Order: sequence, then structure tokens, then C-alpha cells
Amino acid sequence: MDMLGHRWGLLPPPENAGYSPKAFCERSIHHLHEKKGSMTMQKSQSEVDSLRNLINESRRLDKSLKNVLTEFSGGQSVLCKQNLFVTHLDKNKEISWEFTVKTNNKNNTGPIHGLKNVFFLEKDCSEFSFSSITCGVDNEPLNIRGSDISFANYSHTPVTFAKICVKFCSSSYGHFNVTIIFDFGFAPRIVRYVGAVVAPEKHLFEKLSLLPTTTSDGKHNELSWIKKYKLVSFDDSTTEDVSSKEYSLPANLQYGVEFGAFEYMDVNLTREIYRDRLHNLLFVEEYERRKRMSRSGCAK
Repeated sequence: MDMLGHRWGLLPPPENAGYSPKAFCERSIHHLHEKKGSMTMQKSQSEVDSLRNLINESRRLDKSLKNVLTEFSGGQSVLCKQNLFVTHLDKNKEISWEFTVKTNNKNNTGPIHGLKNVFFLEKDCSEFSFSSITCGVDNEPLNIRGSDISFANYSHTPVTFAKICVKFCSSSYGHFNVTIIFDFGFAPRIVRYVGAVVAPEKHLFEKLSLLPTTTSDGKHNELSWIKKYKLVSFDDSTTEDVSSKEYSLPANLQYGVEFGAFEYMDVNLTREIYRDRLHNLLFVEEYERRKRMSRSGCAK
């Protein structure tokens, strides 16, 4: 028995058990399947590490990444409904992004380039993690956790449709960013940049008061007309100058509205933030009203 086990690399039968050729073979086959699965995982991990080192080395040498990374590919698509950058988030608040990955091979007679690996380029990004994957249109999501995914461990056929969820949560304040690489087995790989700002709500209010970045045509945003025209009351009895109003719109309110800064606010109100929260909610309402007026051509 010992000689046979050593020669073929099989496990010996359990101690204090009678010898059974059938049981011995079944146990040996199970052991081989486990060993094969372990080798597949090791190979996938080695492949991800090699890609990660290659991209980071290109960055370090300040080489052009256009042949290594791209945001668009003709035969593959990576879509996400959520804003990739969250401009404001409280501590210990959990958010997630869902990426839908598709491969289009209708007009391609060559091999199908399915999704092989998805991983974070940065290793020191413990606040981010993959939380679930779905392989195929009709399959149920699988809960996972980690910084890289090898689809060879979940599917024996090319993955042409997948949903991948990325989760974020931080117990400390700061700016957090991660680079997600979608590997289809050829260069350049598709990349998505995801980030979040974790800060007190007071920080958001201060951010809204900053002047927005001036665009090339000299305009700040589509609400720049409010600086040129006076607000007229509904009965034409008074005319107010916007600059003289006690509570004028924050200069960078568009930053908060268009990029979803108010979506993840803490539902619990405190004495310290109550006043500012109320003001900003009224500002958002006023912003939307003027925005609709400007688009409908009512502002003359």
C-alpha cells in the first residue's frame, strides 16, 4: 500500500479501516480533483500577479499605457449604472457598484474572448472588495470576497456575460481610489477607476461653496445666467438682485447635485448639521427649479 501510494501520488486508506479497492479508488479520485482545483487556482493567481506587476512596472517607468490599458474595446463592454466616483460618504457607510460585462462575438468568426480575470491593481485597498459575481444571464449570484476573481474557477466555458459587484466601506476619513482591471486574455485590458470621499458632512457644505472650475468657453455651468439677470417676483411688484439675496445658491452646487453627493447622507440628524442640512435641501430644490427654467427657455 505504501509503495502504491508513493508511486502514484495517491492518499493511503484511512487508518484502522479495512482495505477496499473501490473505496481506495474513489478516495484517490477525489484527492486528484482537489489537487487539480488547487493547481488551477494557483495558476490563476500567478497570472493575475503577473498582469498586476506588468501594469505597475509600466506606470513606474512612465511608459504609455495605451497599449496596456483602455476604457473602451470594440468587442467588449463594461457598464456601471452607479457614479464611479462618490463625492461624499460618511464613515462606516457601505456602498456598492455593479458592473455588467458583455462580449459581442456575432460578427467574429475567431475564438471567443470571454472574461478571464477581474482584479484590483492596487494591493493596499482593503476598503474595497468584490462581493458577488454572476456568470451568465440566468444564473444566480455567488457571494465572494477578495481583491481578484478568476472565472476559470467558476466556469469551464468562456464567460461572455457577467455581473460583478464591488463593495466599499471605510471606518476612517480620507480619499479612497481603486483601479479595476477587466482581463479578456489580450492587451489592452479594460480599466475602470472607482473612488469615494469619506468626510464629515460639514466638509461637503464647504465644498459646495467653492467656485466651480471654469470651462474653456468661460462659463461655469448652465446656471451662470443667474449672475446676469435679476429675479422678478411673480406679480412684478419687486425686483431682486441675486447677489444681494441673503441665501444665494452655493457657487458649486452643481458639483453636489450632478455627482450624487446627497445620495449617501446619514439619515440621522444631529444638532451640529441640522441647519446646514436644511439649507442645502432648499438649495437643491431651488437649483432644480432654475435648471428647468433655463432649459425650457423661460429665463430671458
